[in-house]
Amino acid sequence: MQRAWLAACAHDLAVHPLAALPYLFARARLQPDSLPDWVAQSLTELWPSYAQLFAAHDDNAGVLLFRLSQQVGAPAPSSPRLPVAQVLRYF
Repeated sequence: MQRAWLAACAHDLAVHPLAALPYLFARARLQPDSLPDWVAQSLTELWPSYAQLFAAHDDNAGVLLFRLSQQVGAPAPSSPRLPVAQVLRYF
């Protein structure tokens, strides 16, 4: 995955990981009672389209889904951070 991410960045493509959906599908299949009914129902309705699009089957699991997009301009600067000493107190 790291090589794919670096290659995408080298070609000015932005990578947006979307890991939640594959994990939710697995959870809905293996532990359906652990999800609210409306979530389990939504995942059940979405699964056939997802499975067809990504050639997924009930006996295999996706680990990571990601979106690639063209990077427009420079990445946004990161949020300013306080020094650790101003955030944590040691006793």
